[in-house]
Amino acid sequence: YVLAMDAVYEIASYITVNISSPNTQNLRALQGEEMLRTLLIALDDARKRLSDRFGVRKPLFLKIAPDLDQGDINLIADLLVEFSIDAVIATNTTVTRDAVQGLEHGAEAGAGQSGSAGALQSDHQSCSVTRGIG
Repeated sequence: YVLAMDAVYEIASYITVNISSPNTQNLRALQGEEMLRTLLIALDDARKRLSDRFGVRKPLFLKIAPDLDQGDINLIADLLVEFSIDAVIATNTTVTRDAVQGLEHGAEAGAGQSGSAGALQSDHQSCSVTRGIG
């Protein structure tokens, strides 16, 4: 992520760090406290360095999974505030199959679902993150 930030910082309007894709093996492990804190420290240091270099602080967004429980949401909300993350994208592809249960391919595993199938869950997640931040 830091290498990507280094590569795009000068031309980017903002930078999004996606730690939630269910299609990327083990990526969601970055949403745990220790790994997320380590990542955010590295990104914060990189952004400070790049802000000094280019004379502008670029907004940093964090994209999280919609499948988190309330404890994880609260933890992430605290870290968002601690590291001055500018925005959270609290809706992404879900790994649950509740919305498509009983459909022809509804039980297929291996990839996430997005769109209307996860809309209610995404709305709930957005509200939970907002409550957790403030």
